[in-house]
This record gives sequence, C-alpha cells and structure tokens, in this order.
Amino acid sequence: MTLEKLKKIQPYITDYQIKVSQKDVDIVNNAIKLMQRKPKQLAAGDIVQFADSMRVYNHAIIEDCRDKHCISICANGSAWVSHYGKKRLSVSGYSFYDVDFNDLEYVGRSKRTFSEWGSRGACASGAIPVPVTVNIWKHKSVDEFKPKGNRVTYYQHNFLECQRNPDIQPEWIYAIWYADETEWSHTYHIASFRTENQLKAFADELGFTYTWEEEREDGYKSGRCSVVIENESADKSIQDEWRYNYNKAYDKDASKKAREKARLWLDNHFKDICQAYSISQENLKKATKFKCLSNGSIVDGYFINDGECIRIYRCNPNARDFYKPLPVEEHIKFQKTYGNF
Repeated sequence: MTLEKLKKIQPYITDYQIKVSQKDVDIVNNAIKLMQRKPKQLAAGDIVQFADSMRVYNHAIIEDCRDKHCISICANGSAWVSHYGKKRLSVSGYSFYDVDFNDLEYVGRSKRTFSEWGSRGACASGAIPVPVTVNIWKHKSVDEFKPKGNRVTYYQHNFLECQRNPDIQPEWIYAIWYADETEWSHTYHIASFRTENQLKAFADELGFTYTWEEEREDGYKSGRCSVVIENESADKSIQDEWRYNYNKAYDKDASKKAREKARLWLDNHFKDICQAYSISQENLKKATKFKCLSNGSIVDGYFINDGECIRIYRCNPNARDFYKPLPVEEHIKFQKTYGNF
C-alpha cells in the first residue's frame, strides 16, 4: 500500500477531514503483513460460504480456527485488525456457528477489507481500510441448502419476570423470529401477537402460511413460516447512491460545484420515496403498502412477496414527507387489534 493508493480509497480520517498520512500507510502495511496467509491455509479472516436453515451467507468470516474441529464463524459480521505489532482479529456481528474443517471445501482467493484505527487512534470515523487477500471456503451446508421459513412460536415471554416475582401474571404471545432457533442469542421478534387470530390476519395480509411442528403440555408451540421474512430490507442501488453522494460531499479534492451538488442531494434525498424506504423504483412498483412499525411508531411501509421471500421496507424517520406516525390513541388501538409488527 502506498500513500497515493490509500488516498484514492480513503482520502481523510476522522470527522474533521484530516488527510491520511504516511503513518496511516505504515499501519495498513503492518496489518496486511500480519494478516497474510498462503493459498489453502486456513486462517482467521477467511471467507466462508455458509448456509443455515433460512439463507445462504456468501461472506461469512472465520473468527477462530485454532481447533479445526470447532471453527468459529460469524455469518454476517465485520472484522477489525488489532495492531501494536501483534496479530489479533476482532469480529463483531450476529449469528455465530461452529463448523468442522472436514466440512469445508477450498474455493479460491479474494480480497477482503478489514478495518484498523488510523494515526489518530480510536475516534469517530478514525478507521482506515486494510485490504487483504484471503482464502475462500465453501461449507457443505451450501450444497444441502433448502430454504425454510422463519421460526414462529407461542411462548411465555415474561417467564423470567414471573420467576423473580410470583405476583406477576404469565403473558403468552405468538412471535415470528428474525433468525432460526440455532441463533436465539442473536435474534429478535419480527412480529408478535396476543392471539392466534392476529397472527393469522398478519399471515393473510403478507401472503404466507405457517405450520406448528411441536406442541408441549405447558402450552408452548413451535413451528415455521412458509417463506423467509426479511425484516428491514434495503436495495443495494439506493444504498450505493447515498454512499456516493456522501463521499463526494466531503471530498476536498472534488470541485466546489461537485461538492455543492452532492450536499444539495443529501439535503433533499429523503423527499424521494425510494430513498425514504431504501427501495428501488422497480421494486416500488411491485410493492404493497401496509401499516408497520418504524422507529417505534406505526407508519406506512411496503412489502414484496415473491413466493420464497417477503422483504419488508420500513420508512426512515428522517423522511418527514413520508414518515407520518399514527396518533397515540390510534397507535394503541392498532396494536391491540392487529399486534406488533
């Protein structure tokens, strides 16, 4: 990595637009040196193509591979390289799994960008990119993948509170979960309901079914939806447009006219319905409007059901032209009638 190349990738660090320096280049090169690995050599930071029961992750990352029979991978995460002359990798994200090396197949090599604190240390926007050539592996789950819908349960959601205080009455709810049962430490409700009639109404509105697979004597039930539900979808073309204009607006090497044009776009982009919902114009034409939660309020949202996946697009609360919350009384009435989603 040279100073000229780093300037092209990221010309500034910190929110004060401080230009990258040779010290930043030295930090990047040191991190690249520590992260180097040979082809077919399993190492932390390698890419793994992996599938759970709901989706395929093409860029899962190896967190720890010291035990080849218990390799820790993060299905959807980011990684930081810790420098100070030592090779350390910090992975954060959700959906961690343990896999066996014997279930991995070598695919090839690819660039992966890690992050590292620059010359200004740990501070807002103080990270610099560390591009490293890593190995790509495919887990056997990809070839065996058959998508299953989200987990749906009927359970006592205030169980722990009841254990601590016997005076609290048990509350049972129907819930559709974001992730599979193997990821319960990293998951949350997409929707929850007080009655099964509310759950059925929600399923009818979005166009899916569900089946119960397990029913226990204590009342607990567990099943699966007929489709995968993505809770907060965002189309890549919309994200790329925002990222381009944001970078251009603060690029001191760009012309004044180009920066002003980008900043004007940023000031007004939420007036565009596609930017407000992070949905492309093509998908907007196919989408169905419905009421849903966004930032704690009930507003207009959109969903698309292609038969295998339901993508829910929620409104950005900064888009004032489209983010129109229901009044408190109507909000309470809506949730009592239809549930929380």
